[in-house]
Amino acid sequence: MRAHGFHVLHYFNVTEFGKNMQDTAIPAARADHPALWKDPVAFLKLRLSDAYLKPPILTCYNAWVTDVGDPAYRQFMLDQAKRHIALLPDTGGICVDRNDWLHLDNPTGDDGVSWVDGNPARSLYRSWIAFMDELGPLMHSAGKVIFANTMTMRLELTRQLDGIYNEFGNNPGALNASALMGIRKPVLGWTTNEALLEPDPDSFFQRHLYLGVYSARCVNAVTPGLGVNLFEVPGGYAFAGHVRRQGRLGPGPPPQLPRPRPGEMRGPESGRRGFGARPGNLQGRSAGTSGPPEAGLCDGPADEFVVVRAR
Repeated sequence: MRAHGFHVLHYFNVTEFGKNMQDTAIPAARADHPALWKDPVAFLKLRLSDAYLKPPILTCYNAWVTDVGDPAYRQFMLDQAKRHIALLPDTGGICVDRNDWLHLDNPTGDDGVSWVDGNPARSLYRSWIAFMDELGPLMHSAGKVIFANTMTMRLELTRQLDGIYNEFGNNPGALNASALMGIRKPVLGWTTNEALLEPDPDSFFQRHLYLGVYSARCVNAVTPGLGVNLFEVPGGYAFAGHVRRQGRLGPGPPPQLPRPRPGEMRGPESGRRGFGARPGNLQGRSAGTSGPPEAGLCDGPADEFVVVRAR
């Protein structure tokens, strides 16, 4: 896929472990069994016994919440990252899911800072930061990137991240916070279904373009019946992409855009906010826009359209 211009990120998760987990007793004699890895409950209890919060907390797919601050579990996950680098050299990197569990504390750990209910504890915020301080240099030295699903909106958790993939792009608070945390990082907001675009798809795209957030399901809309995610243009479909932010926070005039390359459409950096055409009709222009129709597709500060030749 890389040879064709696609950059694949593999799924990664440090706060959840296993599937269909049940808190059953596991004989210690199984610890050295070569197939122990096939049983996530046994593996966790016998090899990484301090990695999960107790009593177990069930999460998606009945996995258990884990604390990557545990030294054995931290090394286990770093070893996974090393195998990713060695065995999947052509992938772009990883995307780490579910940092919403970081609001919890592990009462059986001690990070040297946290104190909960009169006892030392380990904050999963501190666990994430310490782990990422090791994971970041490891991945970056291999030319890999790290994206994360920032379900917990805290700036200090993004230090080692190269980009943000927010699962709740439909939530105004999450969308705004991701955009602010990603002023100098790419941000994707998951559009869970086409109904989120109603009743005004135009405003949906305007909002994302203005904030500099990619809508993560645009390309899926090429499928018949999901066209609300795309603007139909002669020869294909256009979706918002390659958002520009340079010069927006500093003094001086806005940057000048280069001439569009073949297969792309851009709008002028005029400072107005709004689309020059409605979905399915990119022949129109917004009031006050001069020039040919293809020069006035978007008047906002983040301004690029990419045309997908889909027909």
